[in-house]
Amino acid sequence: MSAPRPYVIAEAGVNHNGRIALARELVHAAKAAGADAVKFQTFIPEIGVLADTPLAEYQKKAMKTEASTMLEMVRTLALSFDEFRELQILCNEVGIDFMSTPFDRPSAQLMVALNPRYIKISSGDLDNFLLLEEVAKSRSQIIISTGMGTLAEIRAAVDFTLSAGAAGVCLLHCVSSYPAPIEVANVRAVRTLREQFGLVTGYSDHTTGFAAGCAAVALGAQIVEKHFTLDKAMLGPDHAFSLNPAEMAQFVTLLRESALSLGDGQKICGPEEQELRTLARRSIHMVRPMQAGSRLTMQDMCAIRPAGGLSPDLAPQLVGRTLQRDLGELERLSLQDLA
Repeated sequence: MSAPRPYVIAEAGVNHNGRIALARELVHAAKAAGADAVKFQTFIPEIGVLADTPLAEYQKKAMKTEASTMLEMVRTLALSFDEFRELQILCNEVGIDFMSTPFDRPSAQLMVALNPRYIKISSGDLDNFLLLEEVAKSRSQIIISTGMGTLAEIRAAVDFTLSAGAAGVCLLHCVSSYPAPIEVANVRAVRTLREQFGLVTGYSDHTTGFAAGCAAVALGAQIVEKHFTLDKAMLGPDHAFSLNPAEMAQFVTLLRESALSLGDGQKICGPEEQELRTLARRSIHMVRPMQAGSRLTMQDMCAIRPAGGLSPDLAPQLVGRTLQRDLGELERLSLQDLA
């Protein structure tokens, strides 16, 4: 039995640059890449960000500006609620799960109304119990990213969300750095979250490569999220560290192969190994001609392929036994040859 197939989320986020046509293309590309879900971000700029909130350093570099505020940036990246309804319809037609992360109460109410398989909460809202209450009271299945969070903060969020009525909580380990250097990925935290909380756990991967996601699957991640774009060169906060469609397809394949490779952990000789077990293992043969009445020593015996006769692991038990008949050089030894 293999490990559960990981649920892969192509995080389109705001990589549509505020254009519904690009968002539609992202849906089709995510489906073609083999992802299970495509996820966006839903927000009303004016009620989520103060006018003088500065850009993060990575956002300044990505937007190629020093002057813009975060509000100015997110205004260019917002889609309307009607456009999200349209995207969900498209996802249903294409055959991929629709998801979006809400960043304010009205956006959360929209997601509840659309009733996707999961509602995703970002790392920045791990401690936003106002938002968590809005989605939890609908008895939704909620995925919470845990970047920047301590175990105490995560426990408080989980306890509150479940007590507020959520049907279930899944936790994603995350390092909130864009991109996250591979040496700080700390994917062992996936296992820590599972051991600490006993919930479905996964990994929101902000590294630029494939290794961390595959390692997370090996450590038990059942959900893997990765940023996704049509073109890394586009202007926008997340394009540069996102995977393009070809890379996303490769990433999905590697994640699935990683899960398949894990197996059930039992150490056995499987049916695929049986032929080679016979051909690669050995039987005991005589090193030289020996006469009946001779007593065997370790130096009298050698191991030659294939198996089928006496296994070489019996050699220590045969030392001192007497031959009942003459044996020739390289002749196979059997128990009937011994007194």
